[in-house]
Amino acid sequence: MLAAQGVGMNIAVGFVRSKSGWMLLVFLLLSAAISAAVASYFYNSSLNTFVAQKADENATALHLVDAFVTTYSHFRSDLGAKAPVPATFRANSIENFNKQLGLNSPFTLRWVGRQGRQITTPPVDAEMAKTIEEFAEAKDRQPESVLKTIGDRPVLRTVYPSLANEQSCVTCHNQLQPNGKKWQLNDVMGAFAIDIPVGAFLSNIAGKSFTVAICLFLVLAAIGL
Repeated sequence: MLAAQGVGMNIAVGFVRSKSGWMLLVFLLLSAAISAAVASYFYNSSLNTFVAQKADENATALHLVDAFVTTYSHFRSDLGAKAPVPATFRANSIENFNKQLGLNSPFTLRWVGRQGRQITTPPVDAEMAKTIEEFAEAKDRQPESVLKTIGDRPVLRTVYPSLANEQSCVTCHNQLQPNGKKWQLNDVMGAFAIDIPVGAFLSNIAGKSFTVAICLFLVLAAIGL
């Protein structure tokens, strides 16, 4: 038995040291590199597709919210100075909406003002404040989506610029901020933002990418052997 094991070991060592053994080793290393590259491509393409799809969905949802606010601002002017709902209703109502969803909500919706000029809710971080100010300076004000980590939780954040489309809205905000810089029509007054957790999705595609890499490597290794 021991003799057979010794013979088998010698054969294996001899094969590894042979030209064929070295060729197989090189082929396996090449197969590993190819498998890793394919898995990386699969991961990145899946992630890019997901981000593009969710960004469009989020932008559409925020567009609808913005349209509702603009429509209300238009009709609120017909209700007079003592309108039953104050101009800060959107920030307060969205905040109450988030509280009702609870801490385990699949997303967080916010309406925030510009840094230092907000009425109720400021930007949640410096990055959001910077994005809003870039909207204010830009001519092409398209929603922006980005992956980021908040605490230890990865999220997809979509920021949609909120403009002063109604004179009644401008007048109301100027009354609430009489000592600040006056708002004008079409000014960027803030932004709507949605944060959607993506940790589960990232774990899912990471697992699938690993499976793709292992399966491809085994197939290539079998061919090489």
